[in-house]
This record gives sequence, structure tokens and C-alpha cells, in this order.
Amino acid sequence: MTPDADVLEWAVSVREPWLTSLMTGITHTGGVGATIVLALIAAVLLMRAGRTGDATLVGGAVLTGWPVMSLLKNLFGRTRPPEPERLIVIQTESFPSGHAMMTAIL
Repeated sequence: MTPDADVLEWAVSVREPWLTSLMTGITHTGGVGATIVLALIAAVLLMRAGRTGDATLVGGAVLTGWPVMSLLKNLFGRTRPPEPERLIVIQTESFPSGHAMMTAIL
């Protein structure tokens, strides 16, 4: 077995309904859409504070990061785990992680 398969098997074996609900909520909270909303809020607050350059940097980084992430996903083509084991059905590739990349950019 590969390390990925071992980790997936372990994660499926310890699944509990309450934990699944918690992790689904966390996943949506840290998703790309939430990151974009946070970036827009940050940009507006920075603009109101007179920090136009910082607002432009935050907004521009997040808005250009999303297409770069999508391009990298297509380039690497790393498939997601089989659907029965997944908590959420997503059609895009799995690497790089949109959550991790967009959070790092923000």
C-alpha cells in the first residue's frame, strides 16, 4: 500500500457522524470562496484606512492566486480519492490544495 492509501484507510476507519459534520463545516469555512470573501473584506478595510497599495496587493494576490491554483491543478492532474471515501464531492484535481494555497496567499 502507498502512504496515501494507508492514510485514507485510517481516516475512513475512524469516521464518526459528528466529526464528519465538524470537518465539513471547517472545510467550507476555509474554502476558496470564503478566502475570496475575507480578502475582499480585508481590501475594503485597508482602503478605508487609506492603505490603497496594501488593499490592491491583498485583492490582487487572491484574485490572481485562484487562476494560478486552477492552472497548477490541471498541470499536476492529481486525482482525488474514490468518491465513496470522500466527505465532499468535488470535481477538480486534488493538488495543489485550494484551501492551503489560497490561505497562504491571503
